[in-house]
Amino acid sequence: MHKKTKLMVKIPVSQPVLIGKEKDYVIDCLKSNWISSIGKYILLFEKKFAEFIGVKHAISCSNGTAALHLALLALGIKKNDEVICPTFTFVATANAIKYVGAKPVFIDCEKNTWNLDVRLLEKLITPKTKAIIPVHLYGHPCDMSPIMKIAKKHKIFNIEDSAEAIGSKYKGRMCGSFGDIATFSFYGNKTITTGEGGMVVTNDDRIAERLRILKGQGMNPQKRYWFSVLGYNYRMTNIQAAIGLAQLENVDKFILKRQTIAKMYDYYLEKVEGIKLPQVIGNVSHSFWMYSILIEKEFGRSRDEVIEFLQKSGIETRPFFYPMHVMPVYKNAAKIFNLKTSEEISSKGINLPTFFDLNEADIREVCHHLIKLKVYKINPSQENFTIRIVSGGYLKKLKDFFRLIRSEGSEKFFHPHPFDDETAERIARDSIMYRDLYYLVLSHNENIAGYFMLRGFDEGYEIPSFGVIVHPEFRRKGLGRATMEITINVCRTLKIKKLMLKVYDKNIAAKSLYDSFGFKFSSSKKKNEFIGFMNIGS
Repeated sequence: MHKKTKLMVKIPVSQPVLIGKEKDYVIDCLKSNWISSIGKYILLFEKKFAEFIGVKHAISCSNGTAALHLALLALGIKKNDEVICPTFTFVATANAIKYVGAKPVFIDCEKNTWNLDVRLLEKLITPKTKAIIPVHLYGHPCDMSPIMKIAKKHKIFNIEDSAEAIGSKYKGRMCGSFGDIATFSFYGNKTITTGEGGMVVTNDDRIAERLRILKGQGMNPQKRYWFSVLGYNYRMTNIQAAIGLAQLENVDKFILKRQTIAKMYDYYLEKVEGIKLPQVIGNVSHSFWMYSILIEKEFGRSRDEVIEFLQKSGIETRPFFYPMHVMPVYKNAAKIFNLKTSEEISSKGINLPTFFDLNEADIREVCHHLIKLKVYKINPSQENFTIRIVSGGYLKKLKDFFRLIRSEGSEKFFHPHPFDDETAERIARDSIMYRDLYYLVLSHNENIAGYFMLRGFDEGYEIPSFGVIVHPEFRRKGLGRATMEITINVCRTLKIKKLMLKVYDKNIAAKSLYDSFGFKFSSSKKKNEFIGFMNIGS
């Protein structure tokens, strides 16, 4: 599905899926001439969406930001009011509060779900507080029971921002069914899409009536062209609703696939030190709008390095949202308290590709490139070394290392290509981009102490071949053994079950090392060459 070319994205972070009756319903709109903001698909989409969420009313609108704006307007939030919302969210949540003249009061997030920290909520409530906006971030439901209890106690509105949580459940109920009002987005990267679009849902008849008036320029529904309130042109078109209806007919399938994708990512990334996987906490069902991870210091690279290297491999990702309080537009425009957890989570987070057409081979590809970026630390003979993938910055040192190996007699060391400058250039250029793994073992002063490879992935071999070469100055210091242990760890992380290598009969020390790890050797068809295989346990 994904075209493999250096110039294009092989695996996008997201893409819509149109596998239902979208085309049929849109053609029906065109044939009927009902293509604007009136038509049967508007009513059908709203009715079916309300049934799906489990609420009385669903009011369609032009996008998710408009939905938030309408919700605040319908509840009468106005200038000088305060609305509590997470600082760790997409900017639309805070922007909508500013649209009505109110002041955002930013609350920090939890370390595990990344949703607003309920323990901090009551401390932020003042006589000016009129509403709370819990955001079900990336699809994980907020802890709604205590939020509703606090809102009821202080007589403030609860506005659920469910833009990223279509199909997520809290204690068996759909997200969006708890608040006085809730909002959804149908942007192209959401679980279901109308291209652009949104929905506001509520169980309150009066709020629903006000929402319909506000989204339609404020026109009185009983008296055409009579405008009793200031309204907005926030209507969805019949064509958009037709697409939305077709999408909604497959929503259970879409959600199940995202949950399956999450399980596959969990499986392939579970043993990678320095990658924190998303947690599902409480009596909830996570819809996984995005599969999101944290890059911890133990990974050995920054989050931004990982994003950059994955992009070079043709894999598109997204960083987490910036906290609102660090944005220039909100530095002096909101009440700001201690928000350190949000700052920390934001700086570490990456959203990996998550969409319906993603298959297991794609996920393995993403995880393979992610795993190979990890930096390892070893300490044989009380000397510190770092192991990292070859990159262009080490080209000169790699050339020098290969020259040294040639001078020793390269016939001692098995390598699929000559130890020359051209090979060094190719490895440094392609190591990040392709699947074969070429690692450097670096001393404390960044000199090359060793080199090893795991290759055959790009050719499609099921059993990769391995080779390690240690700089003469670092032999007999346990570096070869420590490197071999890292190799086995990498293989286990990549779910590789078997490893192959070739060794020349002149390299007695290498063969002895491999024997000690359980390689079983036999003579190859080539003279003076042995082939060894090792099974790698879990």
